[in-house]
Amino acid sequence: MGGSTGTLLFADLSTQTGTADPRGSMGIGVAELGYMTDQDDGLPDLFITHWLAQENALYQSLSRKGLGLEYRDKIQNLRLGELSIQSVGWGTAIADFDLDGHADILVTNGSTLEKRDDKKFLIAEHPFLFWNDGKSFHEVRAQAGQEFDALYSGRGLAVADFDLDGDLDVAINVNRGAPLLYRNDSESSHHAISVRLEAPAALCKGAKIILRCQDRQQLRWWITESSYLSGHAPEQIFGLGAATVAEEITVVWTNGESSTVQHVPAGLVTIAPNAAE
Repeated sequence: MGGSTGTLLFADLSTQTGTADPRGSMGIGVAELGYMTDQDDGLPDLFITHWLAQENALYQSLSRKGLGLEYRDKIQNLRLGELSIQSVGWGTAIADFDLDGHADILVTNGSTLEKRDDKKFLIAEHPFLFWNDGKSFHEVRAQAGQEFDALYSGRGLAVADFDLDGDLDVAINVNRGAPLLYRNDSESSHHAISVRLEAPAALCKGAKIILRCQDRQQLRWWITESSYLSGHAPEQIFGLGAATVAEEITVVWTNGESSTVQHVPAGLVTIAPNAAE
């Protein structure tokens, strides 16, 4: 909030909002996941990776009239907590890897504990790939290819469409090892729109992007995700499923102004602050 002198002030509301949680907090993913629990409030939900025996967290944002903002950890409701008990989570991303219109979750894991039989090496771990069917998440690493079945000491993780084929690929930073670059070769008839913002960084960073397609809306925030030693590509890729056109895309810039484009076909679209309303 602003003071009388116009100075920007910050207040620590972690206790009031339910996020005063002393866990590892290495990776963070930001997206609106409320449609799964009928709480589509337009506020960012948070997926956070933690250390051994701490479970990862998925904080659902709730806007209570007269009570302000509240976050509730829904990790147990979505049955994701138990899987992470024995793992140390680092980089993560909330992204639509199969372009079906529902955001999935990817996590790279790697223990900080040494192997019992060789103290020169840390315990390697599998990554997690949680597929979202629109109602809940399912761990599908075993179906994602032999690379995802490998063990390694993961740390950083970033997603980008590096081969420009419309879907998201993955880069993983490995502790004391070569980096990994996984190309997404999933066979699918789904379509996607890649949104690129063309404006000064002060207007873009944190801007809300709202895509409406077939009576649903998807929300993203521009470059608000970052994890341990990593950051994702700036383009925001929205899966359309079988649709080939989004009815509308609106960008709410950080100064409060908005730009809207309509009838956007699958592919790349660049939106600037002077986009036609």
